[in-house]
Amino acid sequence: LLFAFCFLLFAFCFLLLFVSILLSNSSEINMLRREVKELREKLALAQNVSVSEIIEQEEAREEEMKKRRHYFPELSYYVKCLKGQHVFNPNGEIPSWQNLLLCFVCGFLMISTLALIHQYAYSLTSDPQQVALIPPWGAATVLLCAAAGSPLAQPRNIFLGNIIAAIVGVSFQQIFKNVPEAFWLKCALAVSITVSLQQLTKSVHPPGGAVALAAASAEGRLLSVSWWYILTPVTLGCVVFFLYTIFVMNIRTKTQYPRFWW
Repeated sequence: LLFAFCFLLFAFCFLLLFVSILLSNSSEINMLRREVKELREKLALAQNVSVSEIIEQEEAREEEMKKRRHYFPELSYYVKCLKGQHVFNPNGEIPSWQNLLLCFVCGFLMISTLALIHQYAYSLTSDPQQVALIPPWGAATVLLCAAAGSPLAQPRNIFLGNIIAAIVGVSFQQIFKNVPEAFWLKCALAVSITVSLQQLTKSVHPPGGAVALAAASAEGRLLSVSWWYILTPVTLGCVVFFLYTIFVMNIRTKTQYPRFWW
């Protein structure tokens, strides 16, 4: 029954989204039609001809284009998209050795700190299921070390984006805990809802999708973490990442972190 309810809820949300897209597209089409009409009138006035003659010229050009058009216009369009926009590629230049060294040191300190906590500190507690190191932290390390200036790597995104992801992921893990048949549904809902909430709160953080997925698909050690997952490893990891990025990445004068706080 719970599975059927969630599926119907998801279908209803998808239907609302589809209808809203149709309505917005229809209003945009009407606006474009008005703009085209105005442009035709201006063009006819400039060329000292009637609007009907302008329309006839456009139809003639359209017929000519149809003769030259590819049999599979959709396929040709996608092939054209794959060529790229031929703009400057920021990955074309190799960073200086100072930046490479800073990234190496920062990434090493981040992961080693969390790994040490994971390996030794939690082994001394009464709860052996506690974890500090999860796969999403690998992606977070790359983002914060190699692209600390990115809007997606600022403090708001790190903390708010990951905490939202943890709450959503754990929520679906608990809701579908006794429904193994809904494994695919809870994983898909956790990630998609996380992305939407991050966009609504302006806290998009790519590793957050992995944080939500890790909680929703939790097995083994992560399975019994439950709501503690929000505090550790998620909040703990955010604090470690933020502190090391602040102290290490600001060593060079050309690097400034954070670009904004909130």
